[in-house]
Amino acid sequence: MLTRSGLYLGRRAVALCGAIVLLLMINESSLLSSALEPLSSLTARVTYSTLNAFGMAAVREGTVLRHASGFAYEIYHWCTGILPGTLLVAMVMTVPMAASIRMAGAILGVALVLAVNLVRLVSLFYIGVHYTPFFDLAHVYVWQALMLGFVAFFCFSLEKRTLCRVASASKSLCGEARTPSSVAPSL
Repeated sequence: MLTRSGLYLGRRAVALCGAIVLLLMINESSLLSSALEPLSSLTARVTYSTLNAFGMAAVREGTVLRHASGFAYEIYHWCTGILPGTLLVAMVMTVPMAASIRMAGAILGVALVLAVNLVRLVSLFYIGVHYTPFFDLAHVYVWQALMLGFVAFFCFSLEKRTLCRVASASKSLCGEARTPSSVAPSL
């Protein structure tokens, strides 16, 4: 007999596997890549506007952003935040809470992922212009780890908040001991 926690873990495993398969399909399919081209273009336009608002004289040619120093990068569909956004949605949809709250959490999470991704793209442009030797390190290792860490932090925070509202939790999880009468009704 499956327990409630077993069903929860199974649902999370299926959602994460589905997200990984979707991401692999996007990576391998030129049809899906071309379907995401408008998202790449929009990301490039927003990044370009933000860079110029902060006084970094960028030039945009399609999805390529250039600086007068010679540095340039192209924003592909992987640069749009679709990977961490997809993982976030998959993880949020497995948290045991009301569907409306999961949907609100997914929308808020994706909006935050897109905002963090914009910070990532602007900072990578700055690093590329001023500290070119460190660009690959920042792009491949530092920012990818930070983005995945942000997704994990957001999902853990959402799950912790839900667990604290629904169940009597230990002091170490929720910050305070709760009595059964102070616990919010389950959703």
